Amino acid sequence: MTYFQALLAASQPGLHELTIRAACGELCCEAEQAGWQCFCVDGSTVHDKASFLSTFAAALHFPSYFGHNWDAFEECLNDMLAENQQDSRGIVILFDGASAFAHNHPADWATASSILYTAAATWAKHGKTILILERGVPLQERIEAFPVSLGWRTAGQSWVRVTYNTRVVAYEEDKDRWLVVLVDIADAGSLSTVPAETRLLIERLAGKWAYVPDEARAGTTLPLKYATLTGTQWFFYTHDPRLEH
Repeated sequence: MTYFQALLAASQPGLHELTIRAACGELCCEAEQAGWQCFCVDGSTVHDKASFLSTFAAALHFPSYFGHNWDAFEECLNDMLAENQQDSRGIVILFDGASAFAHNHPADWATASSILYTAAATWAKHGKTILILERGVPLQERIEAFPVSLGWRTAGQSWVRVTYNTRVVAYEEDKDRWLVVLVDIADAGSLSTVPAETRLLIERLAGKWAYVPDEARAGTTLPLKYATLTGTQWFFYTHDPRLEH
């Protein structure tokens, strides 16, 4: 077993950094020898959303009716699940030279990453693995998730702290902050002791977007005003806040 084959065998479904310098074609040969279906995506031809979609469509052999939009991209990835060979260990997608697209089009990169991440989770539910290996993406844009702890002083002056699982969308180096999506509650803390109205507001944060400072990644609880829950003070977003500019 080669080093790359061992790496594939040990990897969990999802997006991962690829640091091996071997040619993409050579790595795909090793993957296929180990029972994987493998596709190389040449990031040097990806300059924007349109070229991202067309490059992936060509590399992954999407059908001729592919609609060249994000919904169609997600649909075709899921369709590959049904087409995946029964004796295959899963699919490996090598996205080589992804950094230019990630850096120059962060909103599109966030959307693409989210779709790929979701596809991997969907495949995993059906007992199949899809690995997306990205080569050339900066470290801060490769971090996939970290827990975020948030705290509020409720209307009754009691303190409640809740920790959320998050999905990282982007890192803004100039402001040293992360754009994340709150996925679900990892640790409810004292949530059960607060009034039902407050508990419902906190539970409904799942799926919201937020900017959090880097210290949140180190486990620091972020103290927030109760107004952030009611929406009278802006902190949480229902969609990507970068699209508003």
